[in-house]
Amino acid sequence: MGGGNLSFQVHPLTKYIQQHFGMQYTQDESYYVLDSKPGAKVYLGLKDGLERQVMARDLENAQTGGKPFPAEKYVNQFPPKSMNTS
Repeated sequence: MGGGNLSFQVHPLTKYIQQHFGMQYTQDESYYVLDSKPGAKVYLGLKDGLERQVMARDLENAQTGGKPFPAEKYVNQFPPKSMNTS
């Protein structure tokens, strides 16, 4: 991505997709981080104890052109790990 951020995506479980959208599948994805700069982060999974209504408000606000969504407030962050294959 030329050193930029990847998009922020949510892929609900199949049962949720079926119940709420009538679809029979969800989308699974995998990413391999080959290189990263110091301070890079991988966002994965929602934090425990968050307030859903507040998060929904922040998502809606970002969607309509308000403040950017504060992902670090709601999503777990991890440093990317490199694997030495030699």
